[in-house]
Amino acid sequence: MLRKTQGAIGLYKAMPEEFDVSSVVERLADREFAYPRMTAEQSLEFVLNPSEWTTHLYGVDEPLGPTVNLNDLAVILVPGVAFDHRGFRLGMGKGFYDRALKGFSGMTIGIGFNQQVQREPLPVNDWDLPLNFIVTDQLVLNLVDMKTAS
Repeated sequence: MLRKTQGAIGLYKAMPEEFDVSSVVERLADREFAYPRMTAEQSLEFVLNPSEWTTHLYGVDEPLGPTVNLNDLAVILVPGVAFDHRGFRLGMGKGFYDRALKGFSGMTIGIGFNQQVQREPLPVNDWDLPLNFIVTDQLVLNLVDMKTAS
């Protein structure tokens, strides 16, 4: 496992139905980026600045290379199927991000399209963790400020 300086950003390679975050790499060329790959424990580990990729059996592009300590990342951008105004997300149903983000001390930002944000609360399980922000093509929800205000 690689040890990394703080400031690296965890991204994802978007599936066709997910919001594409590849422009973040172009806009923040001075930053380092880490991408997730699935583990045998049905969690995620992140690879820093991968140069090689493979396709996982779920059809997801995954990086090859050594992993970085998750808490060496400053922020992780998290895709979702749906989000609510409390910061909870509904993923693809396998729990990979939920398991990976348990104990993560950095910032989490849910990324999606505006129509994916629900006014009604999503169903929440004990293991679900709220995100710090939700960013769409039309809005930014700062859930950190909302939690400290209540």
